[in-house]
Amino acid sequence: MYLYIYLSIYLSIFSCMQNRIAIKKVLFFFIFFFLLLLPLLLLLLLLLLLLLLLLLLQCPPFFFLLLLLIFFFFFIVVVVVFFFLFFFLLILLLFILLFFVILIFSFVLLHFFFFLLLLRLFSLLFLILLLLFFFFLLFILLLFFVVLLFFFFLRLFFFFHFFMILLFFFFFLLSFFSSSSSSSSSFSSSFSSSSSSSSASTSSSFSPSSSSISFFSSSSSFLLFLLLL
Repeated sequence: MYLYIYLSIYLSIFSCMQNRIAIKKVLFFFIFFFLLLLPLLLLLLLLLLLLLLLLLLQCPPFFFLLLLLIFFFFFIVVVVVFFFLFFFLLILLLFILLFFVILIFSFVLLHFFFFLLLLRLFSLLFLILLLLFFFFLLFILLLFFVVLLFFFFLRLFFFFHFFMILLFFFFFLLSFFSSSSSSSSSFSSSFSSSSSSSSASTSSSFSPSSSSISFFSSSSSFLLFLLLL
């Protein structure tokens, strides 16, 4: 019965090794679709939504360039993180597969080449030591995986803050340009009106002060946001 179990496991492993071309195709499809196309499609959808927002707000071309830079930066970050996690999980699976192969061959060697009771006890002791070594290795790998996840989420936390700062800076520039354009339009309309020189001077002196007040309020809100972060 042991021989039948070992031979069936060995033949299943051998058939998987024979079908390695199909496994390579599946892995290539998984890498190409889930690690490249899916983050790219999500980021393209986000880019289209932000471009639609910019078109609705009638922003200058500088914001489009800033948005493209943010998009490429986050695309590179997402692809690198996905590849990192994928290769780490692949190495972990290879370690587990290697352990099971060693375990199967140790069973085969210790059950089919040694027949004495002492050697069977030795094989049992060897199996217990092998299991302890496997659990120790698994504990180290899990600890390493937890540490990597901690640094990964820490990096995501910093990237999220960086993205929020860029987004707030983006809306800050948008408010600044809108306030400056409104102040310049009010100044030109007040300058071209056929009124007295005193009213023209007061309107021209009032418009920069309003723009400076709006600039001061937006800058103070931006500094307050940075302090909150």
